Amino acid sequence: IQIFGRAKTIPTGLKHGTVTVLLPPADGKARTQREHVEVTTFRKESEYLDGRRPEQIAFLEDLNEDLKRRDFTINAIAYDPNTDKIEDPFSGQKDLAEKRIRAVGNPLDRFSEDGLRPLRAIRFSSQLEFYIETNTLEAIPMSLSTFRKVSQERIRDEFLKLIQGNHTANALLLLKQTGLLAEIFPSLANALSEPWTYSFFEAVSSLPKDPILRLIFLFFPFRTTAELDSILQVPGHLRLSTQEQTRFKAAIRAPHLPIHETEPCAIRKFLAETPATLREDLFSLSYATLKMTHLQNNQMFQQETSLPHWEQLVKKELAHHPPLSIQDLDIKGGEVMEHLHIPSGKQVGLLLAALFDEVIKQPSLNTKEELKKLLTAWSNAGPT
Repeated sequence: IQIFGRAKTIPTGLKHGTVTVLLPPADGKARTQREHVEVTTFRKESEYLDGRRPEQIAFLEDLNEDLKRRDFTINAIAYDPNTDKIEDPFSGQKDLAEKRIRAVGNPLDRFSEDGLRPLRAIRFSSQLEFYIETNTLEAIPMSLSTFRKVSQERIRDEFLKLIQGNHTANALLLLKQTGLLAEIFPSLANALSEPWTYSFFEAVSSLPKDPILRLIFLFFPFRTTAELDSILQVPGHLRLSTQEQTRFKAAIRAPHLPIHETEPCAIRKFLAETPATLREDLFSLSYATLKMTHLQNNQMFQQETSLPHWEQLVKKELAHHPPLSIQDLDIKGGEVMEHLHIPSGKQVGLLLAALFDEVIKQPSLNTKEELKKLLTAWSNAGPT
């Protein structure tokens, strides 16, 4: 605070030795859009009794003592801008060069301090395409009791970063081998059978780098009636946003794509029953499912070509802009009431739904004139 001045500092975490320093506003940006840097003093931490945070913190002037408490050597490198000198007491630069993730000191000690660190190690391996050093990797199964103390929010954040990495398949395999997957998603770990686990994880990594889409696919092949309830609890368990939970549940509940229904009417019915955003997810999930099957069995070429063909039929139908909801009808509820001289009520809704069914079968009927002809014919025929 003395160095930067009170006008440029915010005491965001004084008890942890942390101050937020505001940078000068960038050209063309308002003062409220100033970037900031967190500055923390060197410190030493006491025991982590809860596996999340130290009981006490002592402030130091010794940089090496501060670096000793870092998780991995690649995160225990310091740079002094005044002397242009790098401090690297644990050979983190060598590990960076050799693409290695290695705990600082004893891995079990580091993992017992913060139970999230084992998951962070695998997340780094996924994002950076690094390998985890043997002693560090072997310490993960021995630290699961500490991992269980970690909040779901912290697990969610690390896991969603992990599944959108460049090395997702290997990272998911490490999660399974170390026991972390069983801690995060026990039902998924139990459902995976060894002969095809890796092909399943490869299919996950073939999806776009959309963490929610990849999370959905982890459960997509297992959505049998018996497992559906437990799967639908996953987004809430991970504390996903309301929007993300809605997307997850819609995809899990969705029926399989009717790729054998190639008649235009059947395709329009699918389009009418499936929101546009869900359609995109279902195409991606179905492609990944076919890829998984193909990886397991090289005889699935014919089935693999059926989905792209069906998707082309869907796009062709969409190009004609067919009516896909009751709101797309060329007649509204008030016009139905006026034409048939009936009051507002349930009957109007039923008539609109019936008109929409006819328009799905034959889109050319979607004109006021044709729809009124149908209403007249039904009225003359009497109740059905």
